[in-house]
Amino acid sequence: MDYRLHDVIWTDDKVGRFWDYENNERKFQGAWFTFQVGDGVWNFTKRFIPKKAKILDYSAGKGFLSKRILEESTMAVDCAEFSGKGLQNIEHLISHYPNFGRVIPIQSFPIDAADHSYDAVYFVEAIEHLTDNYYLTTLTELKRLIKYGGILIITTRNNENLDENLVCCPDCGCVFHRVQHIRSFTPKIMTSLMESLGFITLYCRALNFSQYKDKLKLSTKIIKFVNNYRKDIKQPHLVYIGKLL
Repeated sequence: MDYRLHDVIWTDDKVGRFWDYENNERKFQGAWFTFQVGDGVWNFTKRFIPKKAKILDYSAGKGFLSKRILEESTMAVDCAEFSGKGLQNIEHLISHYPNFGRVIPIQSFPIDAADHSYDAVYFVEAIEHLTDNYYLTTLTELKRLIKYGGILIITTRNNENLDENLVCCPDCGCVFHRVQHIRSFTPKIMTSLMESLGFITLYCRALNFSQYKDKLKLSTKIIKFVNNYRKDIKQPHLVYIGKLL
């Protein structure tokens, strides 16, 4: 194999192979975002969701966020996921919860779910992975799935410098983001994008979801809360919460 430095071109097959590997070969569960701060995501966002909501966790990964919701509420939850291995992992993790509905493969658009059938849709740490072929198509699909008056919750990294996480294949010289990120967002970019698609912005800002984890000591919560408003500290996470009218 000839070695030549070159940027990756993400095809459907490459993305599928990458995430099948991440879902099955990487044994360190703690690397997953919703394993690390899924409770913080839920604790922060649940106040925007109706008490008897039907929720879709779109691009659910291994299902850690859905597990948290099912443990802490009586809301009905479905999961949609691209990776076949990911779907199996979700089934194994949360299929025994009585309010869990089903797993839905994301293989083509539209997915197997009726128009405007969910009160809330989570799209967590996924928008930054979308290639041009799926970027606006996926966001339009999320809009299709949400009830009028329903809530869309998107999280991503805040103003990420993509170059900081590039790696290089030592066999062929292919250069790519370590966890297949393609896009970077700021609150301004995210708000403009979602409002162009017809959403009303309820909340959009940078924060640190670890601040909202249940098990933090009070002193730690106070420090994190103060740091969340310090302009000299870059907040790692970005959350968008919008309503479809």
